[in-house]
Amino acid sequence: MSYSPGALLKVGMCGVMMSRETFDWEKNMQPFADKWYKIFTPNIVIDRSVHCKLYDLKLDDVTVEEKFLFSGKEYDNVLIELIQDANDGSLGWFYHMKADVLAWYYCPADHVSQPISCYWIDTNLLKDKVLFLLKSKPNHYLNMQICNLHYGITFNMPILWSELLNDGIAKHFIF
Repeated sequence: MSYSPGALLKVGMCGVMMSRETFDWEKNMQPFADKWYKIFTPNIVIDRSVHCKLYDLKLDDVTVEEKFLFSGKEYDNVLIELIQDANDGSLGWFYHMKADVLAWYYCPADHVSQPISCYWIDTNLLKDKVLFLLKSKPNHYLNMQICNLHYGITFNMPILWSELLNDGIAKHFIF
């Protein structure tokens, strides 16, 4: 099933500090995200009170996981966290996320200005894509980005945004 904003970051990447401060920055971005959601559907009900490990908010009946990356620019690929910590076997957000949509925001490095863009990703299609790549293209493991900051030894699988866009898995919105 495909979801669009009208129907309706916690990012553990290398070089991005994960701290209380980071979560405060994410909270600063939520009003911008909420305003954006209302542009597509003015009467949408945004419920952030239901957030949990499985998703961050509900837009009417659609659950959304938000990722905010404070890079100041977009990158060519998204990093899918498969293993959060190889030391203790903790799986990454890819396996825990139960949201219908992943909203991946690129945000300014100043941590207060409006996000630059958002990729709106159908999580069921994303999961199918990742599992397909892992099963049918084992050499994709050679492209893993391994990070030993933050939560331990983290394994991230890069996937080109252009591939997700061309496959109809993601939509790109620029603010």
